[in-house]
Amino acid sequence: MPIADCRMLRLLKKPFYGWWIVAAGVVSQMLQGGLYLYGFSLFFLPLIQEFGWTRTSLSAVFSFSRLESGIFGPLEGWLVDKFGPRRMMALGVPIMGLGFILLSQTSSFFMFAAVFFLLIATGSSLGLVVPCYTATANWFIRKRGLAMGFLSAGTGLGGGAILFLAWIVNEYGWRVGAMAAGVTVLVVGTPLGLLMRHRPEQYGYLPDGARANSTGAGDGDGAPQAYLQEADFTARQAIQTSGFWLLTLSFAVRQTTVGAVAVHLMPFFIGAGFSSEVAATLLAAVSLVSILGRLSFGWLADIFEKRHVMVFTVGCIALSMFFLAGVYELWQAVLWVFIYALGYGGGAPLMPALRAEFFGRKSFGTVQGTMLAFQMWGLMVGPLSSGLMYDLLGDYRPSFLAFGAANFIGVFLLFLARRPRPGGRGSGIGGRV
Repeated sequence: MPIADCRMLRLLKKPFYGWWIVAAGVVSQMLQGGLYLYGFSLFFLPLIQEFGWTRTSLSAVFSFSRLESGIFGPLEGWLVDKFGPRRMMALGVPIMGLGFILLSQTSSFFMFAAVFFLLIATGSSLGLVVPCYTATANWFIRKRGLAMGFLSAGTGLGGGAILFLAWIVNEYGWRVGAMAAGVTVLVVGTPLGLLMRHRPEQYGYLPDGARANSTGAGDGDGAPQAYLQEADFTARQAIQTSGFWLLTLSFAVRQTTVGAVAVHLMPFFIGAGFSSEVAATLLAAVSLVSILGRLSFGWLADIFEKRHVMVFTVGCIALSMFFLAGVYELWQAVLWVFIYALGYGGGAPLMPALRAEFFGRKSFGTVQGTMLAFQMWGLMVGPLSSGLMYDLLGDYRPSFLAFGAANFIGVFLLFLARRPRPGGRGSGIGGRV
């Protein structure tokens, strides 16, 4: 272990160093959520007004940027598993920051699409998402749900940045807003990678703060060694299980809604008669209220069956989309925010926690990337179908009803999913615990 790493861990010995990784991850997800996931909606109407692009074409850029997960996701996960999260953050964060800076200089649809896909989307995934979730999965087992809850809460906290970014866009234009976003990513994101560490075993720890003694048994928090014996699947082994495909399909269905809401919520509320300021506030509220869902459901996932908790969150999303189709008044919009945000936020930490529970830590990054390669179709279909529906019918509401029905299918798929068992009958398709 490098001397610098030893000094860093001694300096930050209390609390358990895994929580410092979570803290750095929280800030990383604030950047990803506030500037990329939610922040893109702020550029939506200004880009249409300046360039005259259709909502379908602009939605397609965001949707096809999700191809990044399909094309590069398995590679990104493998790179993090192979070289560690710190090196990948050192590469991905500057790519994302440069992408926003170049976005501010956009003069054509082709340039916009290329920058958004190749730099912003790729840099966000490689620099902020995959490294942080992989490191957190590696450093926690018993407290994984809570740790993932805190980590994903960073995405919700990023919603607070929406109001500031919206002010910049309204006062100085979308180009200045994009430039400010790029500088923020570089200044704030670059130092965060220095705190990242790959696996606790490399530093004499076991997950959750246990210490390995000379006999190999766990001490520190009294966790027995058997507690740490997880099933570790390779990506090739994982895709041969029914659990992999049922989780992937249910998550993909959920993501159709999440992607569509992230892109089209603000234009929908403005079209419903709300001012741009109110629409931006509602968008920020979704992000902020989701923090409650992320933390509470992440905590509950360490107490109850994670799969059952996930079923409840997807059910909330399904109900919320039927409700959104009937929103016309401000009080209805506020009520919808709470229903949707709790379900949406609650599912965010449970997806990676379920992946780790089903397939272990050893190849978590690669397994997650492989799952995203199939799951990304939901993120593509959602925004694109909503934009197309609006261009054809002049209304988002039919697509919201379709999303509600689709999420009930996702609930059914989760009920069928079972954690696979390595080796023997449980390792193949249809394998059950």
